[in-house]
Amino acid sequence: TTAAKKAKDPKLDSAYSTLASLEDSCLEDEVFKKDPLSWLCVSWLNPMVARLGHSWNSAMSKCDPDDLARLTPPEFQAFKVGERFEELWKAEVAQFGDQASFVLVMMRLWTHKRIAWFQFLLFLHVVIGNLYQVFLIQHSLDYFFWLQKHVRENGQLPDMTAPILTSIVAFSFQPLFFAVLCSFEASLSIKFDQCTAGVATVLFQKTQRLPSASLGSDVKQIDDLKPGEQPMVSKKPNAMMVVNNDLIANFHGLVFTFAMSMNATVTVALLLILMAIKLRVATLFCLAVAIPALTLSLILSGAMGINMMQLQDVMDK
Repeated sequence: TTAAKKAKDPKLDSAYSTLASLEDSCLEDEVFKKDPLSWLCVSWLNPMVARLGHSWNSAMSKCDPDDLARLTPPEFQAFKVGERFEELWKAEVAQFGDQASFVLVMMRLWTHKRIAWFQFLLFLHVVIGNLYQVFLIQHSLDYFFWLQKHVRENGQLPDMTAPILTSIVAFSFQPLFFAVLCSFEASLSIKFDQCTAGVATVLFQKTQRLPSASLGSDVKQIDDLKPGEQPMVSKKPNAMMVVNNDLIANFHGLVFTFAMSMNATVTVALLLILMAIKLRVATLFCLAVAIPALTLSLILSGAMGINMMQLQDVMDK
């Protein structure tokens, strides 16, 4: 803005005013307000992609930061998110002292409204989506049984126009609906990631106040080891690892894992109730097959999780 005032060239004035106007606007939000269908199909990015080309053509396109419009709302910029986090953290410390909770502060930063919307979208995606598939299969089987009975009694097929059109609409509705849900889920998830990135920036700045020893490692170099001596894992706290893994990654994963687990549990409960209503005694035979399969799946998932933790430990070392 200061540069725009000082500039005397009309072209520079126009350029600076354009850049200044982008500071308080977001191209994606403007597209969503004017053309929701373009936002949903991401077609509004086509001109930018066509002009800049593929990543392989980056040496030829010579893209500058000024060539890209702002895709992030101003309130989700890293420094503004950091300022809000500082305010929330100071209020949390003032209220609870040493018992201040980083998780509660992050939830306030994300806002309960966005978290509730994300939970609702996941509920539609996981719970309603699975129930829709169950009812779709059930009604399809009922229709096929009716069709077989009709052919046996009358010797010919009925008019299939309406059933075929209905089946096309019914089976096409779910993927299209899921595409819309994924767009909104991705939009909220990106906002969560932007908030998390702002907090990571603030925490990185705070780690610079710590002694340099807390940012390093006391593991001996391989060249300094004596014959037969094994390298020892550092017991000093690595501040950057704490920021990236213990605070950011764990919290982010905890929220999304909790959301998926809760919706999956609701789905399993509803499906068991439907099985008990429809199948009655046969539900026991279904469980006799499902329980061993689920147990094996949990064992394999646990083993995979342990292997991933061991791999992460090797990478940390």
